[in-house]
Amino acid sequence: MGNSSLASWAPAIIIGVLVLLIIGWAIAVYNRLVTKRNSSTESLQGIDIALENRFDQIKAQATRSLEW
Repeated sequence: MGNSSLASWAPAIIIGVLVLLIIGWAIAVYNRLVTKRNSSTESLQGIDIALENRFDQIKAQATRSLEW
């Protein structure tokens, strides 16, 4: 009796494990995508800051050259 009841639950257990694996995989992929998005946003912000600094330096240099 114990063996037959386990055999009747086997498909449900296998399906449950597969569903959990798929959910875990989906969560891992989502987290990886969010990490990459945040990294690219941070990189673009760094580029914006560098360009603003460069513009400010060029503007300051032009102002100094006009004072001469």
